Amino acid sequence: NLYGGTGTFCKNLVLGLKKKYKSKYHISLICFDSQGFTQDDYNLFDYLIIIGKSCNKDLRRFYEFPYYYYKIGKEIKKINPEIVFSIGTYMNVLMSLLLPKDIKIILSEHDVPSIRTNLSHYGKIINHFIKRIYYDKICIGVSKGVLNDLSENYKLKRLRLIYYGIDIELVQKLSLSENTSDIPNFPYIVSVGRLNVQKDFRTLIYAYNYAMKKGLDIDLVIIGDGEEELKLRELIKNLSLVKRIHLLGYKKNPYPYIRNAKIFILSSIWEGFPYVLLESMALRVPIISTNCKSGPAELLNYGEYGELVNVGNIEELGEAMYSLYYNKERLKMLSLKLIERSKFFSLDRMISEYDQLFEEVNNENR
Repeated sequence: NLYGGTGTFCKNLVLGLKKKYKSKYHISLICFDSQGFTQDDYNLFDYLIIIGKSCNKDLRRFYEFPYYYYKIGKEIKKINPEIVFSIGTYMNVLMSLLLPKDIKIILSEHDVPSIRTNLSHYGKIINHFIKRIYYDKICIGVSKGVLNDLSENYKLKRLRLIYYGIDIELVQKLSLSENTSDIPNFPYIVSVGRLNVQKDFRTLIYAYNYAMKKGLDIDLVIIGDGEEELKLRELIKNLSLVKRIHLLGYKKNPYPYIRNAKIFILSSIWEGFPYVLLESMALRVPIISTNCKSGPAELLNYGEYGELVNVGNIEELGEAMYSLYYNKERLKMLSLKLIERSKFFSLDRMISEYDQLFEEVNNENR
C-alpha cells in the first residue's frame, strides 16, 4: 500500500519520473490494499490494481502466497510490462518466483531483511528464498546499512545504493496547511510513526518521563496509529503523564505538526532509511534519533546533523531530550544546518539515478 515511508517513496518516484521525463514512462501499480491512498494517488498511475486483501507486514501470513501468486500473475499478463520494479521482501520473493524469464525485474529492499525475518514465523523459509532467488538479480538498497545486511547475511552481489529523495519545496508547502485545528498551541517535542514494536514508543515514553524528572518542561506529541496504541495509552496513564503526552492519531499531512515542534525524535529499534527524518530536515526541526540499523547515522552523518543515542536506552534518550532542549545554541545551529543536509537527498538526484537504472536494465541483452 501507500502507507508510511515506502508509500511516500513510491509516490515520489512516480511523480518525479512523470514530471521529469513526461511520456517516457507508462507506470502501472499492483498493491495489496488501499491503505494510505488519496484521490490524487488514484490519478497518478496509468493502471492501478489493488488485490483487495491486506498483507500482514511482519510476513507471518505466508500461507496467503498462493492467492497472491494467482491474482498478481493474472494482472502481470494483462499489463505485459518491460520492467517490474518490486518493493519489499514479500513482493520481491513473490515476483521472483512468478515472472517469466522474458520480463526484467529489479528488486528493492527498504528495511533490514535479517531483522524482519527473525521476527517472522516463516523467517527461515524467507531467508532461504532471499539467498536462492535474489542472487542473480539487481537489488536496490536504500541505505548502506541495508546493503551491508544483504551482502553479509545473504551473500548477494548485484547490489546498488540509491538513497531516498525528497521534494523539499512540496514538504515545506504542505507544512503551511491551515486545515489542522488540533496542532498544540504550546511548545512540544514530536515523534511520528506507526504505533508498533519496531518504532519503540515505549522507550520514548519512559525516556520522556525520565527527562521530566530532571526538569524538562515541554509536552510530547505522538502522531500515528497502530496495534500498540492501547498499551501506550495505559503506560501514559500509569506514569501520570496524560496531560503531557498527546497521542493525536494518524495524520494524512503530518508536516504542520513537525514544523511547529521544537525537536523531532525517532526511537526505532530498526529502520531501512527513515523518510520522516528527511522530512524533519526539510522543515529544519532538530533531530534526536536512535543509532539503529539502518539509516539514521547515514542521514545525520554520524552525529553532525543531529543527536544519536543507543537503541532502547531510556536514560540516554532522556538525557538527550533534556540537554538538547535547553541548549538553545545547539538547537539554532542544527536548524540552520539541516536544510542544507536535506538538499543532499534531493528528489531530482533520486529520479535521475532510477531513470539511469531503468535504461540500463531495459537495454540489457538487446
